[in-house]
Amino acid sequence: MATMLQLGNNSILFLIIFSICLSIINAQDATTVAAVEESETIWSSCQEDFKSPIAAKDVKVFVNQCPPVNGSETRCKLTKGIDAVLKIQFKTIAKVPSIERIIVARVPVAGRMVEMPYGPSISPCENSSTIADDGSECVDNGVVADKNYTFTSLFKVLKSFPTVENISVRIIVRQKLDDHKKLRLYRKHPGPMLFCILVPNIETTD
Repeated sequence: MATMLQLGNNSILFLIIFSICLSIINAQDATTVAAVEESETIWSSCQEDFKSPIAAKDVKVFVNQCPPVNGSETRCKLTKGIDAVLKIQFKTIAKVPSIERIIVARVPVAGRMVEMPYGPSISPCENSSTIADDGSECVDNGVVADKNYTFTSLFKVLKSFPTVENISVRIIVRQKLDDHKKLRLYRKHPGPMLFCILVPNIETTD
């Protein structure tokens, strides 16, 4: 039981730091990140859990420390001290102003999986890099219809992170609505959603 509680505490501590360390990418960082070649990595859609209208399609996900979709490995091993880069490519179906990104995770606590929203919602336009293929950036703090976008975020995997395993993370980008701020009620959000992606089996290693 003590081991389970310790793993649960480590998971909670990791996710608190995770929500803080999805850092702002400035122009120089974005250029460096864009130069990294990658293959699409393991993920699954979680938008079927919602009744919200879907405003994007053709979603692809790249995480530089996660295995490719067609490989045999099923775990995302984040090495402490090496930055992880998350890229999500998508094509918009409709205009969505004032977008926000939220994180909801499933963590093992005392022998069972517990779902927890982590950190406040943030603007992908202001706190990361969201750029269309034609080089244009956000409009009205959101996206316009019929464009291909790349959302890029840098995650600093600190050497001080606790060792964790078996964490799954939902990353949701949707329209921000001031009267629907409770993240734990994310499934009831009525506004349009660009995507919900699930990155499974995250662990940290030395």
